Amino acid sequence: MMTADEQRHERVRAYLQHELSEQEHKRFEQDLATDEALREALRFQRLEEEVGELLVETELRSLLAGFQASPEQPPSAHSRRNWAWVFPFLLLGGAAVYLLLRQPESVPDAPAAPQVEEPQSPALPSAPKPSQPPAQAPREPSPIVSSPARPIALHYVLDAYRLPSHLSLSLKAGQKEADTTAMSLAVQALNRGALQEAIALSSTSDSAEALDVLGHALFQNGQYAEAERAFQTLLPISPGITKDRAEWYLALCLLAQGKGSARPILLQMAAPEHYHTYQEEAAQLLGLWRE
Repeated sequence: MMTADEQRHERVRAYLQHELSEQEHKRFEQDLATDEALREALRFQRLEEEVGELLVETELRSLLAGFQASPEQPPSAHSRRNWAWVFPFLLLGGAAVYLLLRQPESVPDAPAAPQVEEPQSPALPSAPKPSQPPAQAPREPSPIVSSPARPIALHYVLDAYRLPSHLSLSLKAGQKEADTTAMSLAVQALNRGALQEAIALSSTSDSAEALDVLGHALFQNGQYAEAERAFQTLLPISPGITKDRAEWYLALCLLAQGKGSARPILLQMAAPEHYHTYQEEAAQLLGLWRE
């Protein structure tokens, strides 16, 4: 059984030779912080190794110098004694190098197992292709169903449209348009045929005058649905003759879209029981109505 000094010396040797495991290495360095004897043993062992290395290096240098100075002279007894003294250190150094450089022998790889080819099953005969079904006779084209005709042709509706006199401008030659209010500018644009400008100017207000101009500008621009909404909005806020005009142009917007909902409005306008500003025009359109 080793003594405490021998155990300490063995731990120091294993530490310096890097033979400790990671856990043992960490434990050794932890013990160095608290064990003065272990620190002293480590210092002594390192000093011993350094001195030995220095002596070996010095002796080797002297031997090499002697060989270079007198290569043919046999070594003296003194040299042999020096060599005999150095030999144990050389042997110790060689053993240390051997331990450091020793690698575990590699285990030869096991021979690979021979591959066994699986027997291939014989190819099955391909199934005969199914016969193609007989070609079907071409279908008869379905008859084209025409859309229902307009109750009144569009050109009759456009012929019946007239811009009302209160929106028509009859400027004398050389007379300038002095009124620069928004609605006046909208009416001027409508009379010039600048329909987009008239629409933009009249869209800035919800007044009856603005809706009236907007409806006519949209109708002339072919935007019949938008014109219908403008006259529909104008109708409840228009009294008397203005209301008659709104009804008439609303009916024209509906007819321009091919809507049969214009018929009740025209019938009411053409009824002889009461007077309507556009009574005669409504009766003429009803005479063109196609059932």
